[in-house]
Amino acid sequence: MSVTRYRKRLLAVSICCALAAAGYLAWRFGADDRADAPSIVPSPKNSSPHDPTSSGLPSARAPDPEETHPEMESFLAELREESLKGFTDDERAVRSRQYFKKSALIERMVNAVVDRRDGKAADLGSQIRQASKEEKALIRAALLKRLDADDDEDVRVTCLINLGSFPGGRGELFARVLRADRSPRVRKVAAHALGNYGSEEELAALFDAANQDRAVAQSAIFSIGSIGGPRATDWLIALWNNPEASRGNRDVIVASIGAAGGPNALNVLEEVLQGKDDSIRSSATVGVWHLAQRNSKNPPVFEAAVAVLRECLQDRNPNVRESAIYGLGWVGNADDVRLLEAMLKDDYFRQIRYTEDGQVRTRNHYPVRAAAAETIERMKARLKSSKRGVLHSLQ
Repeated sequence: MSVTRYRKRLLAVSICCALAAAGYLAWRFGADDRADAPSIVPSPKNSSPHDPTSSGLPSARAPDPEETHPEMESFLAELREESLKGFTDDERAVRSRQYFKKSALIERMVNAVVDRRDGKAADLGSQIRQASKEEKALIRAALLKRLDADDDEDVRVTCLINLGSFPGGRGELFARVLRADRSPRVRKVAAHALGNYGSEEELAALFDAANQDRAVAQSAIFSIGSIGGPRATDWLIALWNNPEASRGNRDVIVASIGAAGGPNALNVLEEVLQGKDDSIRSSATVGVWHLAQRNSKNPPVFEAAVAVLRECLQDRNPNVRESAIYGLGWVGNADDVRLLEAMLKDDYFRQIRYTEDGQVRTRNHYPVRAAAAETIERMKARLKSSKRGVLHSLQ
């Protein structure tokens, strides 16, 4: 055989081998692609990708991203109605998570939840907790879309409540809604939420709402106290000193002054306690209690506030005494238990009328005694738990 003919045969064999290898690779990796193709068709109930009983067969084709599978429609119907109550929480989470694949499907799921009218809370909390970072962003975007565009205030309230589950930018979002939403109810929810999620950066929006928006003024004042700090305290004191501006909200204002916890708060609260309006004096006692809680790591203010609460146990008004009892239950120490035990003999009572066996009867109710008994039990449990914590830290 000549060298030329040998080279031609070698070349032919090489080409055949290459074609065979290419065919194998095309078959092998084509199958992998089909196996990895996403599918919106849910797995059988109680199955998973790691379930050895699952078939593991690849989809026959990749689904159209805009296609809605009948199972998805069934799932949305279940959310709107009550058919999911037949499943366990784990099964609900699994069924919900099967649809976290495409933004359009996530938006449909969000819309199905916020449009519920079956009297149940439209809560996406479980779906949000199970979602990935990308999925959470898609859920948040769908909620923001409905919040900004929907005319139904119930839907906007639902969206706002669910948006509280996303930590980033909550204060800024709620402040924007407080300033701009046309519904007093939605603005009130936003104002109240700022007390939980807001910071000093959102105080300006709350100040404006408290001054200009009577529908949400009380919620705004409450949240100003919850955010707290010297700036909030000074603003609340200035509002308190303006009777015209604070009309109708003075009890909330005086309690919030204490909650804000600033250095000037106790002087104002003690001055109120010297007054004659017992309903406001009771709120001032609540303010002293919150002031002590806010300053638990500031001994001079804390001890001064607790001392005022102890004095209030001897106040002429039973509501003030009752508020002081509850306050000491949260901020008092073991020595205060004896003071509370003395309140079990408080002589104030109200007569309550009730019907028994067809006859109208009366009995004496001692609210201060009841508050003392309840608080003593809670206080003993708190002190016992605190003692266990100290012993544990020493071990």
